[in-house]
Amino acid sequence: MGMSDDFYRGILVALEIVTLHDDQVVFDEIATSVGTENLVRVARKAGEMRRSGLTKYGYSHYVRRPNTASRPTALAAVPGEDQALPAQRLKPGR
Repeated sequence: MGMSDDFYRGILVALEIVTLHDDQVVFDEIATSVGTENLVRVARKAGEMRRSGLTKYGYSHYVRRPNTASRPTALAAVPGEDQALPAQRLKPGR
């Protein structure tokens, strides 16, 4: 059973608050625990990538794969050469 877009919009609001407190560790824990691909999909659809903090913390590199008959549309992480995925940029000791 999948989560609804309304659920993800609520998570985006929570992430906005976490972003205001500049706590990337908590942000990453929330974002990955609810399903990053769907979270980014809903944020893009709602135009909330920047406000929710997904852009700030490196989730803007999630891009859509082309839709084919053999596989459903999904999102994949594509980090730039000089940027690590969010899980790789955690604060020391975490």
